Amino acid sequence: MAQASTRITALAVAAMLALTGCTDDPEPPGPGPVSEAPSSPSTSAATSKVVTGEPPSAMPGLTTLAVVAARTGDHEVGTVTARVGDLWIHGDCVGGRIEIHADPVVVSPIVCDSLGDAAFMNQISISAETVITLSVAADAQTTWNLRVEQ
Repeated sequence: MAQASTRITALAVAAMLALTGCTDDPEPPGPGPVSEAPSSPSTSAATSKVVTGEPPSAMPGLTTLAVVAARTGDHEVGTVTARVGDLWIHGDCVGGRIEIHADPVVVSPIVCDSLGDAAFMNQISISAETVITLSVAADAQTTWNLRVEQ
């Protein structure tokens, strides 16, 4: 199996995003090989903030490899083939914690704001083509979504 050196750069701190209220105009998501049908929006018991069915819009110039609509709890996302370059994992979560597992590359723990929507974005540098198995471990009360792009 190809080895991949990793470097995770947190581009946005969830608490800072929640305080700044960053928004952008959503675009329709591009098709990807791993996809979940949108579900009803979910709300954390601690707040009225809603994580919507679709994760953040696709970033210009990138290809969507996986999309998971809003859900709670653990989920096996599937596998993607990451080529040399930057792999982006971004989404939203509210209430509790999630851990994004990108085996064999990285595990990324994220604390989700219990009082509002917490956006997250992680950049992973891939040094050789690698098959990555994606899964998310989440607290039962945590609602989250995500998009994986390269």
